Amino acid sequence: MENQIKNVTYNTTNTYETLNELHSDTKRVWIVFHGIGFLSRFFLNYLNDLPPNEN
Repeated sequence: MENQIKNVTYNTTNTYETLNELHSDTKRVWIVFHGIGFLSRFFLNYLNDLPPNEN
């Protein structure tokens, strides 16, 4: 039997978290993806040492 490639379409809604406010001093906007089973609120702890006015 030959493999077949098929498609599935679905809608989903997820949450996201932000760490700092966007303002005129912001130099970088980070979009960070974490692995399954690792809550974003804990993952944000790794980014706390970045200067908040620039990131």
